[in-house]
Amino acid sequence: MNGSYRTGRRSDRGAAAVEFALVLPFLLAVVFGILEYGWIFYEQFNLAGAVRDGLRQGVTVAQTVSPDPKAFAVQKAQADLQAVGITPASVTLTATYTGTAPTKTMTLKADMTYHKLIGFVPTPAKLTYSMTMMLELQ
Repeated sequence: MNGSYRTGRRSDRGAAAVEFALVLPFLLAVVFGILEYGWIFYEQFNLAGAVRDGLRQGVTVAQTVSPDPKAFAVQKAQADLQAVGITPASVTLTATYTGTAPTKTMTLKADMTYHKLIGFVPTPAKLTYSMTMMLELQ
């Protein structure tokens, strides 16, 4: 009985290595996908926070002040992006007005070129975020 046990065990010797070699590419694809998309969500979160903060600051500025609310919103968003490590040159910020007083609104839109972290999985080439708020001082 001892001899047949050893014989059966020897036939399974390389099975674990073969199974690992078959599963490893899928495991790596999942891990790299999690890392890459986690980075995308982090960058999108930072972009949204900068746009929201810049717009919130911009709508509280009177339109007669220099710099005007649009320029102030863009400057504040650029400062927030730089604070989280995103190069402001890689982001295009556009501020526009819509409507007339007393319901005039400002929209701040950000388009950012996304640079892949790992490059192993397909990702978007550009991240975009836009937000609109009503001007407080008109």
